[in-house]
Amino acid sequence: MRSSARQVTPCDVGEHAPLVLESGRIIDAATQQARTDALSVSQSDQRWKRAIVRRMKGNIGTEALLPSLHDVEASAGFGALTISMRVAWEIAADEGLIGSVGVLVRTQLQTIEREISNGGCSGDDLSTLAEMAVEYRDALSI
Repeated sequence: MRSSARQVTPCDVGEHAPLVLESGRIIDAATQQARTDALSVSQSDQRWKRAIVRRMKGNIGTEALLPSLHDVEASAGFGALTISMRVAWEIAADEGLIGSVGVLVRTQLQTIEREISNGGCSGDDLSTLAEMAVEYRDALSI
């Protein structure tokens, strides 16, 4: 027998439950807004996603810091990849989607340094964070 890690949360169908769908259409205002917001984010990210995938396919120059599309696909079944966001942010800046990458790098570096100093990381995680911190510091000094 196959077990499922998926948890099912029953819907409230009681007398006082809010009506969300009617005749197959969303009528709940909060649900409609959440759907509209999600579609907006997805739409605005399309240009960035296409630029990242183009560079992953080429995987040359500074883009070599990105995993290849093959690496992402091969690793998908095992877990998340832990990589720096710096190159992805640079791609977004090149596409005119964001301004200064420096602000993001500084903020991420502060977060990484805080996690390192908290001492809650295992050896591999600590090593990964330390490598990312060096990369972010180097990027700020350029």
